[in-house]
Amino acid sequence: QRVSGAAHGLIAPLSEWEKERVGGLYRGISYSYSAIHFCSKNKYVQKVYRNDVKWLVACVVLLNAALLLLSVPVRLLLPLLGLMVDADALAPHLSPLNLMLQSSLFFPTVIGIVVTTALPSHSDGVFFAVYECRDGEASEHLRARKPASWRRGLYIVGKRLLRVWGVLSLVGLLSFVPVVRIFALPVAIFWVTQDDVGPRLSFFLSWPFFLPHLSVIGYLFLKLWLSSTCLGYELLEPYFRRVRSREVEHAIKREHTPMLIGFALVFNLLMAVPVVGAFFWTLAQACAVFVLEHILTASGRT
Repeated sequence: QRVSGAAHGLIAPLSEWEKERVGGLYRGISYSYSAIHFCSKNKYVQKVYRNDVKWLVACVVLLNAALLLLSVPVRLLLPLLGLMVDADALAPHLSPLNLMLQSSLFFPTVIGIVVTTALPSHSDGVFFAVYECRDGEASEHLRARKPASWRRGLYIVGKRLLRVWGVLSLVGLLSFVPVVRIFALPVAIFWVTQDDVGPRLSFFLSWPFFLPHLSVIGYLFLKLWLSSTCLGYELLEPYFRRVRSREVEHAIKREHTPMLIGFALVFNLLMAVPVVGAFFWTLAQACAVFVLEHILTASGRT
């Protein structure tokens, strides 16, 4: 009877909350296209683009150099890892080129950290240039608030990235352990997505990846979900640095994370393209105004 009840729960129609979460993903994607169309015509954004070439190229070069350096100590640990997993199978995954490709989805967030930490006026400039065009009064009200120290944003985003890389590294290592590797990926996908779309939808998202031939697609899905979540919150840093409230951040996370993921997903894919992708950061930061407007309107916040 319990089994039949659980099965009925899985196949029952979507609840209103579940429909809202799925709709949020779709709205986020649609907002990104509307935002790109609007922001690409903004004269300030166009001007900033012309001035961004040098430092964006520098960011990409530095990120790739950092990955090359990080690959050295990791490869030195191969003999130790060989006690738990097949070191010969793991070695190709730790090559510098593979690390670059595997980390490309997180380049947008890392570039965002560099920009908002070293050049906060740059992110604020394009953000408020578009916000002023959309809602001058709300833009002036937010700009008047004193921003928090860059250390606060760096700490929060750094903690979020460490969690993400920890999950992906653990899943990657467990994929080389017999028997356990069957469960590692679907369990991780279920755990990561359940807060955003609920346990039932998370179950349907995760169970296909018990099939070994779908593991590559599953790992890509997991990276996309995690990296888009990080990027979505990073793009709202001009707002979060001025509205320093954990309650507000938690409320936005609870109510609007699917929409943020859908919105950031489009820019994540664009910015993951080697070298060229970095140039979409300025556009992404400007477009974040659209998703912020929806959040504030839906929740009645300022």
